[in-house]
Amino acid sequence: MQETERKGRTDNIRNLLHTLQGVPALYRLSDDHLFLLISYLLNSDILGMELLTSHDLWKRASGYGGIAVSEAQDRLFVANYCNDQIAAYSIPDGQLLASWGGRGDPIGCFRFSRESGLGVLGNELFVADTWNLRVQVFAFNGRFLRSWKLMNNAIPRALATSEKEILITTEAERPYFGDGSMQVFSPLGNFVSRWSSRGNKAGQCISPVGIYVDTLANKIFVADPSNNRIQIFSHDTHAFLHEFPVYQPQGVVARNDKMYVSTKSSIVVLSTSTGKCIWSWKCPMEDEIRALALSDQYLFVRAVTGKGVYILT
Repeated sequence: MQETERKGRTDNIRNLLHTLQGVPALYRLSDDHLFLLISYLLNSDILGMELLTSHDLWKRASGYGGIAVSEAQDRLFVANYCNDQIAAYSIPDGQLLASWGGRGDPIGCFRFSRESGLGVLGNELFVADTWNLRVQVFAFNGRFLRSWKLMNNAIPRALATSEKEILITTEAERPYFGDGSMQVFSPLGNFVSRWSSRGNKAGQCISPVGIYVDTLANKIFVADPSNNRIQIFSHDTHAFLHEFPVYQPQGVVARNDKMYVSTKSSIVVLSTSTGKCIWSWKCPMEDEIRALALSDQYLFVRAVTGKGVYILT
């Protein structure tokens, strides 16, 4: 949408809202925040991305839990909170290729939370096995490779991969299990470093539920819903860079100065440099959205119910 068209639509709707009783407070919102609010109210996608597919086969992938994509093998991996299993689907048609796991603590079984993360590095799948207090690593066919515990018996939650590292957010609701830090490991499970702590100051988090590494931009993005914000850190030094207000963000991915954030039933797209809203996409039928995954071609959006996985291009 051209800037002049966007401003014209915003001004027209602002004038309309201003005439309604009880609405004058909206008049004091910035153009960006008002336009974002209007996009929610009118279920507008702001012509940002096109829905490629919501094939019925993807319904099987609905639910809570993380997702991760392997571009090399055209596979999407899904962690299922309800049955504590991993499923692998072909992209973009949604054919089930493999599944494994089940509830329990033996190797190859899981105890997932709603935010248990997945990550792909090379030909390996990394799984945050949250309530078993470990990370498990598998081949794409489900063959177990290795596992490790976090430092201080912390609870692994969201998970992201970079070229040489595995980054994990830790649970902070039970302080004796961890301090809410981000922990970094080598792909073999060797501890590298950790940063952040529990709190609401810049650089601190309270039970972060999403993490993503943009290696080209040298940035780490963390969804910190209890503090209603996205925080951005340096990938090299883990130093705090910026924070942008987002109401209860759940998942976050980023590329080319855009970060895609899931918030309830919508995807909000913000500039990574200014935090300004660029556009948004509202999930059909107002499905609840949690996990996101990003490839060179597609944005994958996992819904809790409804179509399961939406693929945007």
